[in-house]
Amino acid sequence: MTLYIYKEIFVDRCYDVTLDTDHPVVLDIGANSGLFALRIKQVYPLAKIFCFEPFPPNFAQLERTIALNGLEEVTPVQKAIGAHPGLTKLFIHKRNMGGHSFYAGEALSADHVDVEVIDLASVLSDVRQQIDLLKVDCEGAEFDILMSLAPAEARQIRRIIVETTTDLYDVDQLHEKMSSLGYQHRPRKDLSMYVQRADA
Repeated sequence: MTLYIYKEIFVDRCYDVTLDTDHPVVLDIGANSGLFALRIKQVYPLAKIFCFEPFPPNFAQLERTIALNGLEEVTPVQKAIGAHPGLTKLFIHKRNMGGHSFYAGEALSADHVDVEVIDLASVLSDVRQQIDLLKVDCEGAEFDILMSLAPAEARQIRRIIVETTTDLYDVDQLHEKMSSLGYQHRPRKDLSMYVQRADA
């Protein structure tokens, strides 16, 4: 799965986004082993990135990626992002390091670990900066995270790129929510990108 994730990020470049600054602030929800952060730093060396990854083995790999590549201004946080703060079960996919999920059906497993969850509103309050790019890849939790966004919080985030989980929820409902927050939907292969409209 590491090779698959590498291909997705570095070969297919699914997450490559043109930003209008050379020092973007990026939130990475579902950071996994840090390959997305590595790619962002390759394209935008001055980027400041906050990486959220709750699963301990993945988090260890994330820290290793940061250390081995000498990545500066990349902050790893061993927490999950969700709609509500607290503790929750993260179900462990036995073959896919990127397949762990709050939903047992997505992980194809009842094995789980308890992880700490913080809400996106708290993260935005702590960062206190304009977010140039929010990347969300968290095996189903993206719906609750984005549906919980308030207008004031949305105005802090210029672009969102998300991998949707179509078997768990109505993606059109998510598009409608994001449109109501001032975003324009731009499909990208298997991903969705939302960009703040100029009139938002």
